[in-house]
Parts: sequence; structure tokens; C-alpha cells
Amino acid sequence: MIKIFRNIRKSLLNEGKTGKYFRYAIGEIILVVIGILIALQVNNWNNNINSRNEEKMAILEIYQSLKFEFEDVIPYQVNRSKILEQGITTFLNLREEKVTISDTVFERLWDEINMGSRFTYESGPFEAVKNRGLNLISNDSVRAMLVNLYETTFPRSQYFINSYLDSQDYSVQSIKLKEFLLKTEVYKNAKGDWSFKNVFRDDDMLYSEEFLEYLSIKKESCDYFQNHMVSVNLKIEKVLKAMRLELNTF
Repeated sequence: MIKIFRNIRKSLLNEGKTGKYFRYAIGEIILVVIGILIALQVNNWNNNINSRNEEKMAILEIYQSLKFEFEDVIPYQVNRSKILEQGITTFLNLREEKVTISDTVFERLWDEINMGSRFTYESGPFEAVKNRGLNLISNDSVRAMLVNLYETTFPRSQYFINSYLDSQDYSVQSIKLKEFLLKTEVYKNAKGDWSFKNVFRDDDMLYSEEFLEYLSIKKESCDYFQNHMVSVNLKIEKVLKAMRLELNTF
């Protein structure tokens, strides 16, 4: 193509058509400029496509992680709290029925009411995008919601929820009540190995005010955890909805 243009220019000069030569040269320059502009435009277009694809993958990674948190992790944590609640109810029913419970039943129920429920969350995908630059997410609203969720809501909720539960579980009151209610027995397990288990000091412990007090502490912890997780879930649900809408724009 360049050789053709060169031959045309040479021919015009040889024929003495200077005016036509200059007009042709200007036209050629304009064509070159247009070609450069088109090439730049195509390059920008390709870069925009790559950036949008990168943004889509970043949002999708966070979305999938957050969706797993919402649909699997938190329900599992809440379910542990509900098992605790169920254990409390069963103990209270046994009190009402004034029955003597076996060591096996006691051990199972005691494990239930002392089942730990703590709030945890996964921030890996968000941190990965943050390290690459949060400006990768072009939607200001979605970006702000994610920052608020991962850098404010999650850490604050984890701190306050878990601190409160720890303060309940390891308070002097809880420790003293357990010491009053329980004793440790040595026994041989199914494998014939010696082991330890906690049992009531005597059957009357089931009907004692101290046991009611201990159950009350556990119930307060259970209610506190479940109520706060409802609040966390609502915020996650709002962010997931905004992210779904944003993903639909790609």
C-alpha cells in the first residue's frame, strides 16, 4: 500500500502536476491520521472490554463468597445457636416432668447448651480486589457498600458479638455455677480407655436455682447472637441485591 502511494506521488511530480501533488499529499496525511485515530479507538475499545471483564470477575468473586457466607456459613452458625436453645428447652421440660436423667442424656444435653456460636466471615476475595485497587469496581454505590460491609459491619459485629459471648461463657459467675453444679467422673469408654465426663453432683442439681441461673445465662447469649445475626444478614442481603443488579449490566 505504501509503495502504491509512493508511485502515485512520483508520477505526479514527473508530470509536473505540483498542485495535484500537494492536494494528494494532504489527503494522504489525512488518511494516515484517520487510520491512527481508528487504531487508537480500537485499542481503547479493547482495553475497555478487558477492564470490564476484569471488573466483572472481581465482583463475581466477591459475590460468590458473600453468597456462600449468607446461604451456608451464617445459617450453620445460627443453627448451632438453635441447638443450644433446644437443649435449654429440653432441660426445662425435664425439670417440669421431675424425672431422673441418665448420664448419657445429661452429657448430650450439656454439650448442646454449651455449644459455641461465634460470628466468623471470609474476606479473602474482597481483600484480593482491594489489593488490586477498589477503583476496579466502577459503580460507586456498590464499591461503597462493599467497603462498609467488609471494613465496618463485619469486623465490628465480630468484635461485639464474640466479645459478649466470651464474657458470658468465661465470666466468674458462669465458672462458679459450673463448679457448683458439676463433678468429674472417671470411666472407661467403648474402646476400654479411661476417660473423663461431667455429671451433676447429684440429681437435685437439675431442680436447683443455680441450674436455672446457668440456663438463663446461656439463653441470654443465644438471644443476643441470633438477634445480631438477623441484623448482619439484612445488610448482606442488601449488598448481594446491589451486586446482582450490577452483574446484570455486563
